Amino acid sequence: PLVIHPGYHFFKEEDMSKRSRDYFFEELDLVVRYAKEKGIELCLENVPFALSFFHDVNDFSEIREKFSLSICYDVGHSLISKVQKNVESLEDAITSELITYNTEITHVHVHNNYGKTDNHLLYSGILDVKRILRGLSKIGFKGRIIIESEEVETYGIGYFVDWLYSE
Repeated sequence: PLVIHPGYHFFKEEDMSKRSRDYFFEELDLVVRYAKEKGIELCLENVPFALSFFHDVNDFSEIREKFSLSICYDVGHSLISKVQKNVESLEDAITSELITYNTEITHVHVHNNYGKTDNHLLYSGILDVKRILRGLSKIGFKGRIIIESEEVETYGIGYFVDWLYSE
């Protein structure tokens, strides 16, 4: 699938916010129709910006009803969103969403951060990434898992494999 990011707006006024959302849906409809013509599957990625049109994975139902898109669940983006909402058990909240939307998720982007900036870390950060990966395995996730971290390049694939299989 081709991963796309949603639109966003900076308007405080309700009518402008709604107009922006409507415009996003019109443009997304054009993209979706074109992709279908070309045989391209699309998935929409959750992003960590509160003014985005797909900030929270629980907002996906409206998008799913209008378009046949799957979800690209970005763990690091979800982490930032959950920290902004003061969610206590970050791993439980993320794992719960992965279970709930398992059949609608085709891509998972895995990375870590400290809850404020989209750092694309892996070995450092506030999330137990291995717990998330074990959760994906436990639910039998069949989609693609993409590790989005420069740390893998910095430390090498051998280090990553050792880290992955260590307790």
